[in-house]
Amino acid sequence: MSHPGQSRSRPRRTAAKASDSVDVLPQISRKPQKKRRRLSRDRFDALYLSSKKVDAGLLQQVDVELTNDTADADKFANRMVERIRLNRGSMTSLLFSLATHLALILLLLLVLTVASKDEPLIGLEASFYITPIELPSTPEEVPDKIKIEIEVEEQVQSPLQATAEDMSTDTLNEMANQVQQVPSPTLATESNPISIDTKPKDVGSLPTRPTGGGLQGRNANNRAKLAGSRGGTKGSETAVEEGLRWIVQHQRPDGSWRFFHNVNACQGDCRNSGTIESPTAATGLALMSMLGAGYTHEAGPYQREVQAGLEFLLSKMRVGPRGGNLTISGGGKASMYAQAIATIALSEAWAMTGDPALEQPVFEAQKYICAAQNEFNGSWGYQAGQPGDLTITSWQVAALKSCKLAGIHVDQKVWNKAKQFVESTTDTSGLFGYKRPVNQKLSARRRDYQLKTTTAVGTLAQMYMGSTIERESIHNGINYLSREGVSKTDIYFDYYATQVFRHFGGEEWKEWNAVMRDHLVDTQDRSKGHARGSWYFPDKHGEVGGRLYTTAMAVMTLEVYYRFLPLYGEASLVDEEVPLEVEQRAELELKILDVN
Repeated sequence: MSHPGQSRSRPRRTAAKASDSVDVLPQISRKPQKKRRRLSRDRFDALYLSSKKVDAGLLQQVDVELTNDTADADKFANRMVERIRLNRGSMTSLLFSLATHLALILLLLLVLTVASKDEPLIGLEASFYITPIELPSTPEEVPDKIKIEIEVEEQVQSPLQATAEDMSTDTLNEMANQVQQVPSPTLATESNPISIDTKPKDVGSLPTRPTGGGLQGRNANNRAKLAGSRGGTKGSETAVEEGLRWIVQHQRPDGSWRFFHNVNACQGDCRNSGTIESPTAATGLALMSMLGAGYTHEAGPYQREVQAGLEFLLSKMRVGPRGGNLTISGGGKASMYAQAIATIALSEAWAMTGDPALEQPVFEAQKYICAAQNEFNGSWGYQAGQPGDLTITSWQVAALKSCKLAGIHVDQKVWNKAKQFVESTTDTSGLFGYKRPVNQKLSARRRDYQLKTTTAVGTLAQMYMGSTIERESIHNGINYLSREGVSKTDIYFDYYATQVFRHFGGEEWKEWNAVMRDHLVDTQDRSKGHARGSWYFPDKHGEVGGRLYTTAMAVMTLEVYYRFLPLYGEASLVDEEVPLEVEQRAELELKILDVN
């Protein structure tokens, strides 16, 4: 805005023509450039001659000779080459100076290196010593028993020292296809068999808490005594050995077992293959059945097979910040089942042998289970961190219990949260639901399935987690399971219910055991084919796990007499207890009583 009386002339804006290429801004900001000064050839020669002592006559002769060349580029190039040749004396001096300085630098580095070697080095050397256990030359003798000797190969190498990569494929193939000829136990009739009262002792007003459950029954002497005194027979022990022989025949060359068992030596003879792929779960079940009979990688007729199976599990463990992950099933519903089952196999093998190579893997495996617990309700689901149900949770509880028996510390917060979840699925009636107390509004079929299987699973979990045997809900659960009776097809239910009755004892156990034992003995495959010694029942679990799952579960069910000591009231059951170390010999002695 202009003041009155003043006039401002505005520059007239004119449209720029297309032909105009005037750029106003660059002209304003552009700095004046210095004019480049080109040196003439004469001036270049004068400067060059003033700094270098070169014969001027030779340079002039070169210039004259190059004048007759046709191409300007060739003139320049040839002239430069000739100048370099004439000036080679100066260049030689430059190269000599460079070489001299480089030699001095290398000499200095050599002096410094020699001087540093005179300084003493400080190191730390650590050694670990294991005090060997002095073992008795012969096990304690149990009078009036038949002694059966099973010869096994002597172990030259300590177990699990060689990795899975060191084992040749040919050896593993031979091991997987070989039929182990294990003599069936021969039992003698005793006029006065051992008789031990299975009813919990009367301790007055003090509650009877679960203090047993150890693995001491798995050595040779105690296995024989417990099988004979707790309801085992010649038929049941023979069935165990036949079942284990079938399992061994179906080991893969890499040391694993698979639910898809119908391969290699089977040649289609063993039907009813599983429908799920989880090699760590299948391998864990197979190892659990052999460990339950007292057969480890240090004792028994299947030392090589057990060692190969353990090495397979170790080779598949993925250790991270959350622990050792054994769920290599590729996702799906088998993941956390596989983690628990494989952990049980590793922890039992370590507890039975004390092999130091298994200690850290067991710790890492239980660490992963603890990290995989759902933080909100304390359960475990199909995948790590997911909320789950009672059946998956019970396997994790069994795995953590097994780690505790092996001497691994388990986070008490994890244990308490798991206990709270187990208790949240039941009420005072003693019946357990799948995720919460049983809903009576459910259909009869779903309600019966939940009541039957989950009550057996939940009652055993309660026992593991510290419930007293006098608890009313425990008695209610026992009464319900007694009325339901042994299942003819559901080995999953029979496996859990049999353990519940074994720990409870009393007449309830005797009645259950007689039916369960004879049912499994009678239904074992007795054909002449490759399926001999196995089991298969067509139910929802059997269809998924197939013949391998069913056989392993049946074998462990028949091992109930010695696989775990009872939890309640029988801490002094094994009066003539033989230390587990006695079994760590190249020769295994199996002594069995007949109670028929």
